[in-house]
This record gives sequence, C-alpha cells and structure tokens, in this order.
Amino acid sequence: MELLIGLLMNILGADLYDRCPRLARFLIRKAAARLPENKREAYAEEWSSHLADCDTKLDQLRHALGCWWSVGGILRTEPQPKRAYSLDAIIVGSGLTSVGSIGGAVMDAMAGAPWLYLMGYLFQIVPGIYVLILGIHMRLKQGRYMYI
Repeated sequence: MELLIGLLMNILGADLYDRCPRLARFLIRKAAARLPENKREAYAEEWSSHLADCDTKLDQLRHALGCWWSVGGILRTEPQPKRAYSLDAIIVGSGLTSVGSIGGAVMDAMAGAPWLYLMGYLFQIVPGIYVLILGIHMRLKQGRYMYI
C-alpha cells in the first residue's frame, strides 16, 4: 500500500512540476491585468521575456509569483482616484448614534444609575454630535458628497 501511495505521489509531483511553466504564464497574465491599462503591455512583455530566461521550471514559477507580488507595490505608487462619500449617510448615521446614546443615558438616569456611570455616555454623545454638526456644515458648503 505504501508503495502505491509513494508511486502516486511521485506521479502527482512530476505532473505539478511539468505544469509550472503554464501556471507561471497564467500568473503573469493575471498580474499584468491588475495593472493600470497604460502599463499592462510593457510589464507583461518584460515579465514574459524574463520568464524565458529562467533556468528551471520552478524558477519560472518563482519569478511569476514575484511578479504577482510586485503588482501591489506598483499600484501603491500610482495616484489613486478620490472616493466619494455621501454626507447624507454620515449625517444620518451620526444623528441616529447620538439619539440612541442620549436615549440610553436618559433611561439609565431614570433608573437611578450613578453619575459616574452616566459620564461614560459622553464619550458616545459628544463625538456623535460633533460629527453631525460637521457633516451638516460640510453638506451645506460642499454639496452631497465628500471626496477623499
């Protein structure tokens, strides 16, 4: 039984080793597809030409994995487009949070909670109201969206 398992594992390993170049080409295509359109072809051509220079099949796979990994660094150097955030959602969210915190504080105060316990609600209410006021101010000044 061990001989059969060993034979099957050897066949599987050899098959995987033979597929390394195909997997490397696939990884390079996918890595290039993640890049901005104006850089895709140049990087894909450079990486593919280097792939042909690799000595072994495992070196080709290692090179392709390095290309895949390097795309993240390349993308971080690119200027990213600004994202639009809805100020209405920020206003509604902070308003609901503040109202909920105030309601909880009032309920606890009516139940006879000590003042020190009620002071903890200030850490929820004050920032919520600040964001609410800031959101309303920005909404009136900048419009519906905030771009960051």
